[in-house]
Amino acid sequence: MAMKAGNGEFFDELETMPVAQRESYLNRKLAEAISYAYQNAPAVRELLDAAGIKPAEIRKMKDLEKLPITRKTDLIERQRKYPPYGGFSAIPPQTVERVFISPGPIYEPIQHSGIKWFAKAFWAAGFRKGDIVVNTFTYHMSPAGILFHEALRDCGAEEAPALRVAKPALGRPTNAGMR
Repeated sequence: MAMKAGNGEFFDELETMPVAQRESYLNRKLAEAISYAYQNAPAVRELLDAAGIKPAEIRKMKDLEKLPITRKTDLIERQRKYPPYGGFSAIPPQTVERVFISPGPIYEPIQHSGIKWFAKAFWAAGFRKGDIVVNTFTYHMSPAGILFHEALRDCGAEEAPALRVAKPALGRPTNAGMR
């Protein structure tokens, strides 16, 4: 959840870190993520090994340009060959909270409990406890609806999913009770 820091309200301490400290932090997290993916996602290991890249070579944002590109068609083919995630999932299957299918099809395992970047964006936009937000993104076949839902809840806001119907069953929709 959010915290108080500096001269105002911030989601977390990263927003108030001095630039050099934040850059060091981000570089450390990048190196950790690459190392973790290499150790836990067979496809990442295979792609890096084929490109002759060791995880230790990816230490700064500039190093990202060394990484091989995986195109959508490559991902779809790998998922067909190695279902369901093509060897790209680096988390244990029992920790996957939801699976979404996006056009391709591409199967996307979602583990919301580890994702806070959407919440940070909503916090920066001013969403707080007591706000009621109508979320018009869909909750099926695409992760946007649920990611926004959980992120808004992380900010303390109430989230109201908007359902799309051909004809209202009980007359016109109203915003009664909404603040």
